[in-house]
Amino acid sequence: YAAPYNEIAAANEIISTYEEGIDDIEVRYKIAQARAMRAYSYLQLAPYFQFGYETSADLPCVPIVTEKTENFTENPRATTAEVYDLILEDLNWAIDNLDGYQRSSKSRIDKQTAYGLRARAHLYMGNWEQAAEDASLAAQGYSPATINQVSTPSFYSIDETNWIWGYDMTSDVALINPYATASSWIRSFSGDGYAAGTQVYSCINRLLYDKIPESDVRKGWWVDADLESPLLDRISWNGASGKDISTLEIENVKQVFLPYTNVKFGMNSIGSTSNDEDWPLMRVEEMILIQAEGLVRSGRTELGRQILEEFIRTYRDPLYSTYATGRPLEDEIWYQRRIELWGE
Repeated sequence: YAAPYNEIAAANEIISTYEEGIDDIEVRYKIAQARAMRAYSYLQLAPYFQFGYETSADLPCVPIVTEKTENFTENPRATTAEVYDLILEDLNWAIDNLDGYQRSSKSRIDKQTAYGLRARAHLYMGNWEQAAEDASLAAQGYSPATINQVSTPSFYSIDETNWIWGYDMTSDVALINPYATASSWIRSFSGDGYAAGTQVYSCINRLLYDKIPESDVRKGWWVDADLESPLLDRISWNGASGKDISTLEIENVKQVFLPYTNVKFGMNSIGSTSNDEDWPLMRVEEMILIQAEGLVRSGRTELGRQILEEFIRTYRDPLYSTYATGRPLEDEIWYQRRIELWGE
C-alpha cells in the first residue's frame, strides 16, 4: 500500500512543479511520464483493494491523491470507477503528449509503454476491444524472446530485446540494501541473498508445473521433483553444472534447491553478490496475451486463437495447439499468462 502512494507522491510533486497548460515540449514529456507513473501506481493498488471493475465499479477502492489534493486526512476511499477514471485520464494525457519523445533508457516511459499501461487498464475494466488495440500498439517493433534465449536463466537485463519497460538496477542503488532487491528475494543464484542463502526459494505450484507439456521450453524454468532442469546445463556455479548446481551447498551462501525451485530468473554472473540485476515491468509477451484475450472476449475468437497459437508455437512450444488442451480458450489464455509471467 505504501510503495505505490510514495510513487504517486513523487509524480504529484513533478506535476505540480509546472504551470498547467505549459507549452514547453520537454516539460510536457516530464509531466506525461509522471502522469503515466501515477496511473501505473493506481493500477497496482486498485486490484488489491477491491474486486474486479465489472462487478465492483461503484464500491469503495482506495483514496485518490493528486497534485490538487489538500486535505489528506479527510480523504475517503474513492469508488473503483473513480480510480479507473483517473487512470485513463492520466494515460490518455500521457499518450497525447509523448509524441516524438525518444527515451534514453527503457527505464523511462515512452508512448508505447503508456499504450501498454492503458491496455492493462482496459483489460482490467473489461474493455476488450480497446485492450487489444492498445496492446497491439505497445508491441510494435518488439519480438518475444526466442526458445533459445529462454533456454537459459534470463529475465535479468533491461537490454533484453523483448522488454518494453523495466527497472534498471544500478550497482550503487543495489548496494544501499542488497538484501532488499529482487535478486536477493526471487533469483535462485545469488551469492549473497535470502533465496539461496536461507533456502527460501520461489517455487512453482506442482499442480501448475504438471500441466506444462514436456515440449514447452518453459517447463525448464523450474527444477522438477528430482531437482533437474535443462536450463542448468548451460550455466555453472563454483564449477558445478546441471543437477550439481541444484545440490550444491556453500556455507552461508547457498542451500540445496527445493523441488520446483525457479531457475527462470538468471543473473549477470551466477553466484554474484551484487544483486544488481534489472527487473521487467512490461514485456512484449504480455501485450501479445492481452491482445489475444481482448480479441477473443470481443468476439473475434479465431483471430485471437491465431495470435496465441503463433506466439506459443514460434517462441515456446512447437507442438502447441489450443484444441489439444481441453480448456476453454479464455481459460487457456489465462493459463498461458500464469506460465509466461510467473513471478513477475
